[in-house]
Amino acid sequence: MKRGIILLLVFFAVLFSAINLHAQNNENIWFDGLSRSYFTRDAIDKNVSDDTLSARNISNGYNLLDLNTHVNPIKDIEIFAQLRIRNSFGSFFGSGTEINVRQLRAKGVINNKIRFSVGDLFLKQNKFTLYNYDEELSSFENDMLKPYRDIIHYENFYTENRWRLQGIQTDFSFEFDRFIRNLGFDFFITRPRGSSQINETTYSSDLLLSGGSMVSEINKRFTISTNYINLFELASSGTNNISVRNPIYDISLLHHFTTDKYLIEQQLQSGFSERYWLHSELNNGISDSISNDTKGMYFQFDNKYLKKDSTLSLTFGYRYVDLILEVLVPKPGAWIMLQVTVTRFIRFTQYVFD
Repeated sequence: MKRGIILLLVFFAVLFSAINLHAQNNENIWFDGLSRSYFTRDAIDKNVSDDTLSARNISNGYNLLDLNTHVNPIKDIEIFAQLRIRNSFGSFFGSGTEINVRQLRAKGVINNKIRFSVGDLFLKQNKFTLYNYDEELSSFENDMLKPYRDIIHYENFYTENRWRLQGIQTDFSFEFDRFIRNLGFDFFITRPRGSSQINETTYSSDLLLSGGSMVSEINKRFTISTNYINLFELASSGTNNISVRNPIYDISLLHHFTTDKYLIEQQLQSGFSERYWLHSELNNGISDSISNDTKGMYFQFDNKYLKKDSTLSLTFGYRYVDLILEVLVPKPGAWIMLQVTVTRFIRFTQYVFD
């Protein structure tokens, strides 16, 4: 009973502690943000456990403030910075206070035609190219743990299945009065991993992730899109003459038909992926060569039926994926070392061996 009350108090503390802040000083500078107070307490009943290692009563927590600063130095240009102030419970005269920059980005519009972003980017294409999947078994988790899950998502920038990367992005579009309705382009280049020293004489190369998308609305029912992404190493930034290349080419055709009562959507998608090692022979005066070249393709066809003003929804389709493709699809998260280690319900127990 005692433990149940404690868990209930922690649940309400986390659920109602997030506060959104909004303030504005003038037309060029304005602020918003979020604050959170987190407190946990774990009490172990001596009659229930024979554990002699873990503490009987532990409490911990913190206060934090994420202050977002928006600066518009000139028209159509915005500089965004998120400053985090974190203070742990029990710190002595501010010794436990941490201040760091959590996000930094500049974005704007050039000549009312081309948009750009530099700094922290949140990128997504589709599930075969660039997509941050939900964690396993997340759909079966009890709603009681939702506050903890929301904290994990917020701390790791899990939003709309996007990857948080650092780089530059630009996009622009055109509208037409015949043949097609519009045509849009999106390009980006990021650096998931920088060059690092392996030993006294060897340095690893920079790892870059670049890509682009093109989306065209043919008419009210048909839309065609293409995606390209490439995870590759920049050999000149390190001391090795061998670098990896992993491009993916994707094309998709979408058809949808809508009436007052139902919606029918059909999608045909296919793509091709390749991974190989590029051997640069510039110093030897001969042409470059490749090795360990592997290729794979995929194909998917989906049909969806949705009845309006109802919960009825039907989906069926077919998917073919080469076995090798599972290791060919670029996973930028595998190359990113998260600065925040998130765990839940840690407890050390004692085992006795005969």
